Amino acid sequence: MVKSTQLAEWGEALSGKTKERLSPQSVAHFWPQVNWQEAVWLNEGWDFVVVVVDGMALRIPRSPAGQWRLRRERALLDRLDNPPVAIPRYQQVQPGLYGYPFIAGDTFDSVAASDALRAAVLAFCHWLHDTPSFSRDDAAVRRRWHARYRARSRASLRDVSPLLSHKEARKMADIFLAGDEALLDNGWPVALLHGDLAPEHILVRDNVLVGVIDFGDWRFGDAVFDWTGIPAVDRVLPVPLSDGQAARLRAYRLLAESNQVRHALKEGNVERAEWSVRVLRRNL
Repeated sequence: MVKSTQLAEWGEALSGKTKERLSPQSVAHFWPQVNWQEAVWLNEGWDFVVVVVDGMALRIPRSPAGQWRLRRERALLDRLDNPPVAIPRYQQVQPGLYGYPFIAGDTFDSVAASDALRAAVLAFCHWLHDTPSFSRDDAAVRRRWHARYRARSRASLRDVSPLLSHKEARKMADIFLAGDEALLDNGWPVALLHGDLAPEHILVRDNVLVGVIDFGDWRFGDAVFDWTGIPAVDRVLPVPLSDGQAARLRAYRLLAESNQVRHALKEGNVERAEWSVRVLRRNL
């Protein structure tokens, strides 16, 4: 088991310092007109704080990079018509402060998902991936996607491998290599991706999909990437996964798990880093 002191030291070496956390007092200073006394502090991620005020979910960036991602997200969502479930529809609440009508629901990972629910999430992916109103150069997208995959998998090996046993690190490298080789096949379809379809961004009520949120990482890429947030997705696919799809899906899932470790280390969140390492080990 990795000791807390080791995780803390490794996180400090990666990030240099821990990012300061936003507080109700700090946001109230910037937007005093908002009724912060009635606010519900819903979530604080590495890039955004989400606060619900008067029925609006306000997304407050924690950095200039977060501001840029929010602009991208708003630009995309304004172009998506007739979604099968609720998605954020942003409005300017105050100058520089944006939110959308709150979408109530439980997160996908908090319910016992049925195959019908998995199929509904997959259907949402197909709707998004088939959105026709965007032009792109598929060959260029594949090159950029492959280069990005290589950079992120190498960063994960560099930062996370020291926390694993030699056998675990070797297996991690083998999974990433198999995904890399599968991407060399230029036949995989390019699609418009959500980009971060994690369980916490999939909202459910009574085992029915009601909403998908947080499109800040949208991009063009491999459609299989969006399936990483759907456990046992192969049970609801219309055709079995090909060998290449299976290799890429496993690599993307491992990449998502290792990124959780890296984010926790950079924030100096030892407890979250320990939990993320345990999850990664179980899935190796």
